[in-house]
Amino acid sequence: MPPKIRTMKKKTLSTRNQLERLITIHEMLSKRLAYSLDDFARACEYKLGPENRPSTRTLYGDLERLRHEFGAPLAHKNRNPKPYWYTADFSLYNVLNKEDAALANEAVALLKQVSHLPQFAGMEDVFLKFEQRAGEVGKAEKLVVQYEQNVEYVGLKWLKPLYDAIRAGCCVLIDYQDFTADLPTRYEVSPYLLREYNNRWFLLGWAENWFVGRPFPLDRINDVKALPNLRCRPDKTDWSAEFADVVGVTRIAENPVETLVLRVLLPRARYVETKPLHSSQQVIARTDTYLDFTYQLRWNNELMAQILGFGPDAELVSPENRRMALAQKVQQLARRYDV
Repeated sequence: MPPKIRTMKKKTLSTRNQLERLITIHEMLSKRLAYSLDDFARACEYKLGPENRPSTRTLYGDLERLRHEFGAPLAHKNRNPKPYWYTADFSLYNVLNKEDAALANEAVALLKQVSHLPQFAGMEDVFLKFEQRAGEVGKAEKLVVQYEQNVEYVGLKWLKPLYDAIRAGCCVLIDYQDFTADLPTRYEVSPYLLREYNNRWFLLGWAENWFVGRPFPLDRINDVKALPNLRCRPDKTDWSAEFADVVGVTRIAENPVETLVLRVLLPRARYVETKPLHSSQQVIARTDTYLDFTYQLRWNNELMAQILGFGPDAELVSPENRRMALAQKVQQLARRYDV
């Protein structure tokens, strides 16, 4: 007679670190290899940073939870140098409860739009489908949310190693090749932030001989190598505030915050009103043919591209020097079309 299996009521995961430890350990065991406690500790330290390296007692608790609360097929033999392994395929994400799923969704929010990539194999459930799976476990799944994605974007493969380096607080070596350069240039970078804009990803950080405030576009990176023994240069930047006065990812400190007035013809103006170009947007004039919007922004190429993207439906009224810069671009475009 087979032994009775004692079922336990699942408890909510108490911290994001606890969840990420479980995910890290599960990912390793899912490769159907054997591991030691030190293997798990080093992997968690790399993901969560040295200050969050788990103790032996903590790892014992995590492994017991995987086995008894989530039903993982975890084998253990004390005399083996690597005494832990999975005896069968197992998906942790299918058994997370709603509270666990909400916590996991927070932990992996950065990556959920790139779950189709090969390097995230085995984590499909915890990414794009997580909200659905969390709320309706056991029900037939139906797509209710679809994100815009650019699956051909060549920089996506660098997201995971850069994300891990930022979390671990370690430097990276980046081989960066500008579109106009014949050969790449190597930079030792302290990575601080990954930022998405217009379906492209950018790395913000510090590197010697690099332009302050200029991001590294991931599609121009040829290689990334983590330097786990080299800690990042201290970062005191408030990244939420850093981009409060710009559109896009380029903040040029030399460009002051300016008041811009943009005139948009109806009915296009209704789209701008309901989907603001920037959080500082305000309507300062309404007529039967147009709306005037005002913004408090630093000038950059992304802002110029946004305004030009409105085509003949928009006109920058002021300041005059920015208006003239746009006029020159429009004249260049007209000559391109032999106008």
